[in-house]
Amino acid sequence: MPPSPLPPPADAPAVVRLGWALRRRREAMPGVRSRERLAERLGYSVAVIKDVENGVYRAGLHRFLTRWEQVFTLDPELQALWNQTRTEHTARRQRSIPAARHVLVGDEVDILTAVDQWELADALSRSSISPSALDYMERAVNGYAARYPSSSPGMLMPVVSAQLRRLRAALGEPQTLAVRRRVVQLVGTLLGIRGNLLLDLGHPHDAAEAFAVGKLAGAEADGQDLTAWVLATESIGLFFSGRYHQAVQLLEEAARRAKQRSSSRRRAWILALQARGYAALGDAGRALKRLDEASAVIAAAAVPYGADFFDTARLQGIAGTSSLLLRDAASADRLLTAALTRRAPSDVKGRALLILDVAACRLIEDEGDESFRLVEAALDLARGSVVKPIVIRAREVRVAVGRSASTTALAQLDHRLAQVRSDGDGGA
Repeated sequence: MPPSPLPPPADAPAVVRLGWALRRRREAMPGVRSRERLAERLGYSVAVIKDVENGVYRAGLHRFLTRWEQVFTLDPELQALWNQTRTEHTARRQRSIPAARHVLVGDEVDILTAVDQWELADALSRSSISPSALDYMERAVNGYAARYPSSSPGMLMPVVSAQLRRLRAALGEPQTLAVRRRVVQLVGTLLGIRGNLLLDLGHPHDAAEAFAVGKLAGAEADGQDLTAWVLATESIGLFFSGRYHQAVQLLEEAARRAKQRSSSRRRAWILALQARGYAALGDAGRALKRLDEASAVIAAAAVPYGADFFDTARLQGIAGTSSLLLRDAASADRLLTAALTRRAPSDVKGRALLILDVAACRLIEDEGDESFRLVEAALDLARGSVVKPIVIRAREVRVAVGRSASTTALAQLDHRLAQVRSDGDGGA
């Protein structure tokens, strides 16, 4: 074995000093010593071991050290060098952070600005918090996800932002890799929820930033399931803005990532969203195939929990929307009406969207007056939670209603939609 090189100078990059420290530990380990033996123990190639020790393996260094900690131990010196490596990486990227610009939520400036989201991205590349506090935070985050369908954005955004601020601070503190991974998972979930809330409030660009950092959290935590969830969540805004091709592309990637590690309930949700996207593109064959697959998968699903609240009632609703997009009004009407009877009364946003789709069915069936009544009923139901997707869908139905409703009826509906805008619901 060649002699160990001289230690790098004190001002060498931390990643180089970390690699040298790892090499010293390998050479001192009885039964390991060689790179070949270490590669066998860790499940990496000899080339990766060499790159780590030379300080040139950076993209997967977090996963490498997680594996090292599982097999051996990450002593204080290694942990300190790892934290310094992250700090230096953050400093290099700091120049690329965009200037702060505030996001308006109702009449108040949101607590977390756009620059904060990128500060999170930087912190993801460098955290002390107790396991009991993490347990509490995980329960809270799952509660936010479960309450999203029945909560207005104005109520949920402040608590989500406050939790993100706390977790951002934790990411800047020293902690074990196991604890760090849990923190990063929570950040990714919260950013997915935040992205949804920003879409609801009509801020698509800020939502895109939240989703981008959420996907970074998924990569940092090596979480295929988390990344799949963020991708699928991001696709919803694209769908409601009419960018169906982009939505389907995200969902195809989400389905690939969810295949191995995600729950049956989550995979069924992604399959159902794919079906709706294909239906919007007029691809009936793929849409129906995905709906059949979703039905088979959800039949074996465990009890809903946290962000995994997709159920057969929601699947039935998406199947109804897909039928409507494929111009099968009779099937759509039947499925949507059945889904409405099964959706929880508290799920006002989801129920309002279903009612608006039923209104579109009535138009296809030449029942203009009933369609008009249903649009008003949907807006009444979601009063205080008239989010952007509801506004978009209501406007689409209003355009179609214009072909069959009276001038007075249209004026009343236009007044209602104008009230939604002036009240601040649903964004601009």
